[in-house]
Amino acid sequence: MAKQIVVRISWSVKYPLKMISLSNYVVSQLSINKALFPFPTIDVTDLELKTELCIGAYNKRRNGALAKEEYTNNINELNKLLHEEATYVNSIAKGNVETILRSGFEPTSNDSKKPIVPSSTKSPILKTLGDGSLKISVSKVSGATSYLFVVFTNTVSDIEVHYKSLEISTNPDKVIIVSSSKISETLINLPIGNTITVVAFAQNTAGISAASPSARRLIN
Repeated sequence: MAKQIVVRISWSVKYPLKMISLSNYVVSQLSINKALFPFPTIDVTDLELKTELCIGAYNKRRNGALAKEEYTNNINELNKLLHEEATYVNSIAKGNVETILRSGFEPTSNDSKKPIVPSSTKSPILKTLGDGSLKISVSKVSGATSYLFVVFTNTVSDIEVHYKSLEISTNPDKVIIVSSSKISETLINLPIGNTITVVAFAQNTAGISAASPSARRLIN
């Protein structure tokens, strides 16, 4: 009997960072594989824009009732867009594992092995590029599908790692959270003259790793 292969609809609005990370990866994969997915239900640029709005809203979600409402609305809208995109991928893939993987979503079957939470990354490597720009790089972690970079632009505070989300006890204006499918990201417009601290995490569908050792750098 043939195995049933489907797109795993495994994200949740309860774990917004994981959902944002998934969306970033789907955007990158659909962009790379346009020939395979020529007419997605949700245009890739629209999905990318909504993902960027969610990142901004997440970082500002504690700035009062209006900011919290904006964050909630954007996360719910991204959730809807991802479901519509996954339905489209299913219609193209028709159970083909390779096709599903090339979309950025994850294939699963009734006998697939359950993923495990990845190990933590090594300390991030930081390189200043001038004009308030900073390149953050980490070594690749086996089993990780994406990475989280937490950038403190002022006082460093505690980070609580939950199943698939982070809670940071600090003023949201003083911390930047970057979700990326790549092992390096470049930030711009950082406060020149400030020393920033970066902590990295690896993640996959099973959850988020422990924190990496922190790294510090003076921004110039």
